[in-house]
Amino acid sequence: MSENKHKEHKLISYYKQLDTDISQEEISNQFDNLVRLIHAQEVKKKRQRLWISSIIATAAILVFGIFLFHKDTDSNSLMDYVEMLYANDTISESSDNGKFICMNVPNGCVRQVALPDGSFMKVNAGTTVVYPHDYEFSKEREIYVDGEIFIDVTRDESKPFIVRTSDLNVTVLGTAFNVAAYKKDHNSEVVLLRGKVSVMNRYKQEVVLNPDEAVVLTGTNFSQKRSVDASDYISWTSGRLSFNGKNIQTIFSELSRFYGVNITYDPEIKDYSLKGTIDLNVSVDKALNCISKIIPINVFKKNDGYHLSLIYEE
Repeated sequence: MSENKHKEHKLISYYKQLDTDISQEEISNQFDNLVRLIHAQEVKKKRQRLWISSIIATAAILVFGIFLFHKDTDSNSLMDYVEMLYANDTISESSDNGKFICMNVPNGCVRQVALPDGSFMKVNAGTTVVYPHDYEFSKEREIYVDGEIFIDVTRDESKPFIVRTSDLNVTVLGTAFNVAAYKKDHNSEVVLLRGKVSVMNRYKQEVVLNPDEAVVLTGTNFSQKRSVDASDYISWTSGRLSFNGKNIQTIFSELSRFYGVNITYDPEIKDYSLKGTIDLNVSVDKALNCISKIIPINVFKKNDGYHLSLIYEE
């Protein structure tokens, strides 16, 4: 017997005890009406609960959607934006999304930039730099570099300045230094002119540089710090290229980027060394002819650039 039928029989027995004229059929009808009324009230309450739950769920979806919208349309960090540029293969194009500026300096050019904090930067040929419009609400000042820059950082102890590359980070408060970190090259190099910097690789290994010190990162490994004349490494900012301390491969790569031409050479030439400086305001033909007076080479002009051929002694 169902629970409702049991309750119905108890109700009929109760009315019989009262000795009333109400028939058993009428009592049953009234009981059925009461059950339907209670059921209707329960359905109404369930619908109200479902309606409220639907509102809560909709609100939650709306809030989550707003969160996702902000997350998608607002790059959370400089490196998020850089990764997006690489993913879209637009890292080599100058652009401005309203929050970050991507500046690409083509081969054959040098640019100078004043950053939002007043820091001054010279950007060498074939370099991409990404930096924000302002540092007002940031805990740190940061830029991304693929290439070579010389930067004189405005001191602000409350906001460290960080130069990020694909392989290392350089952290400073206020100083002047050179970073050469072309992503397609095997080595990255940091040379300090003044102040103090911390150079850190992706594994958090750190090297601290003092003025006139340099360190090279090859892959994930740092070389030993070495003493240098930092002015040799920033000579390109004043239109001169110093050969001191550089191998032939590095020198010709720098000339190739600066003049925006392709320079190839016989493999044997890499065994030679050069010292001194060259004026980058002269033509590439004159620059290469000057080098040919120091080491025994012939300079051949080709459709796609220049080839340097070693002259063998008879």
